[in-house]
Amino acid sequence: MPYEYVHLKKALSDLLKEYGVTVYDILDAMDEEPTGIKESFMRRVTISDEEYEILARSLSARQLNLLLFALQVFYIANVSGLYKGYMIIPTRDEVVKGVTTITFEGIKKVAKALGFELKD
Repeated sequence: MPYEYVHLKKALSDLLKEYGVTVYDILDAMDEEPTGIKESFMRRVTISDEEYEILARSLSARQLNLLLFALQVFYIANVSGLYKGYMIIPTRDEVVKGVTTITFEGIKKVAKALGFELKD
C-alpha cells in the first residue's frame, strides 16, 4: 500500500499546533549552552566531533535545538516513519541507518528540510 507524503516542516508545524505550543516554547525549554547541546546530540546520534563542529559552525543554538527536537520526535522516537498516516519527507530510511543510528548524511537532510543551510 503506497503512502502519501508530508514534508517534515509541515509535520512539525502541525504537531506543535495540535499541542498548542509554539516553536519558541519548545526552544525556550531547551539548553542553549554549547556544551549541553553537544552532549544532547552525541547521546542521540552517531556523528564524529568533526561532524558536530560543522553543525555548530553552521547553525545557531536555537537551530541546533530545533534540529535535535525534530530528530527526536520524528526519527528516533517514531520508528514507523509516519506522521498521522503520512510518510515523512525526508523518509526515516534516508535519515536512520539500521534500526536506530542517525547518520550525518541523515542529519544534513533533516537540516535542509527545516530550511537550514550547513557550511562544510
